[in-house]
Amino acid sequence: MLVHKLQVVTADVCGILGEYHNLFTLASKGFEMVLQHMISLLLLIFSCLIALTDSCNSRCLANIIIAKKLKSAPQDKDCIVKVNITSMKYETMSFDTKNMQMSSRVKVNMMWNDLELKWNETTSDADAVMLPVDKIWTPALVLENAIDVTVKHYTDDVKVMRNGNVEYAIILFISVSCNDINLFNYPFVSGECSVAINGWNQSECQVNLNHPANIFNAGGIQGEWETVNVMIKQEQTFQNSSYISVSLSVSPFKAVVTLILPSVLIMLADLVTFSLPVQGGERNNLKVTLVLSFTMFLLILNDHLGSGGRCSPILRK
Repeated sequence: MLVHKLQVVTADVCGILGEYHNLFTLASKGFEMVLQHMISLLLLIFSCLIALTDSCNSRCLANIIIAKKLKSAPQDKDCIVKVNITSMKYETMSFDTKNMQMSSRVKVNMMWNDLELKWNETTSDADAVMLPVDKIWTPALVLENAIDVTVKHYTDDVKVMRNGNVEYAIILFISVSCNDINLFNYPFVSGECSVAINGWNQSECQVNLNHPANIFNAGGIQGEWETVNVMIKQEQTFQNSSYISVSLSVSPFKAVVTLILPSVLIMLADLVTFSLPVQGGERNNLKVTLVLSFTMFLLILNDHLGSGGRCSPILRK
């Protein structure tokens, strides 16, 4: 009887242990299935992130920025846009002595910051992107003393950096009046001519240009005029107003060849006529020819000099 009861208890215990074993096995399988699902989900999310990152290349990023249509100025709360001129290259193209007008070529490299144009690494891993110049806002420069201005883009694209900095370059073809140069001592003349390049300024709103300390001078001798020096100067009467001061002088060699040498040759020829005999009229004919030659020379010189400038040349008196 006792043995029978022990057999029954042992059978019950074995049954209970079997049930616990089955439950543990099912739990282990369930945990493995949950773990597999979690790993699959993480791999899917990670692959999607990689796919999104790889899909937005530089062209994709450019299209995203263009779609924003940021054509207005990136002004602050004071209605001011700060633009830094990183470098300027000046070149004198020509100088019209008769009308006292100077034509020049200026390359201007600019940079400003537009917070609406920046992006982070989740959008794209590109450090910079090229955009068409007409798709975002670009500053317009004001040339206050210019007679004629032609503005050309250096390239058809602008460079936008990750932090929102924009790099932009233009070429200005400018004609200005230089009536402040004194021509009284022509051809021994030197003076300054200014080219005022500033940003737009109206009441409290303005484009504030920060000019560089130095400007590169690529000009030399243009005709009879020589570009001696080019500097950036600050206007004393107006705040945040600067101009390019161009120092000019008449080339001594050109003056000697075009003015002094012909005059000396005519005078020497006139002295030689005294060695000719009076009889026969050869001396008189040669003197008349020399007088006419000198008169034509003065007329040509008078037409070349004109009446421009602060003081007319003494040669025209």
